[in-house]
Amino acid sequence: MELKDKKVSAVPQGKGELEFQYAALSYVAPEKVRFRCQLEGYDQGWIETGNRQFAFYTNLKPGKYKFHVIACNADGVWNTDGDSFAIELLPHFYQTIWFYLGCVVLGMAGLWGDMRGESDI
Repeated sequence: MELKDKKVSAVPQGKGELEFQYAALSYVAPEKVRFRCQLEGYDQGWIETGNRQFAFYTNLKPGKYKFHVIACNADGVWNTDGDSFAIELLPHFYQTIWFYLGCVVLGMAGLWGDMRGESDI
């Protein structure tokens, strides 16, 4: 389990779904390899995935996450180093602070215009 590029990868706007696929080799008993994974910023702790070689996450909010995975060989020895992958989910325009500030400014301008219009009557 080795990553060639340790940079943070940015994912364009989407539905907040991520899927990670991973593998560990065992020539003795590949069916006995077990995995644990954790998405830092989402999972509270390690998730036992058994021999499943993928993790799927849904409804993630925009932000930075780091995926960690470790494997256990046929003898029950865990690789404590494992590997990790940093990723950033980019927000839609309506999920940014600038959009919220723009809505507040437009709302206040509308109220101010409404109040000015009523005083002319």
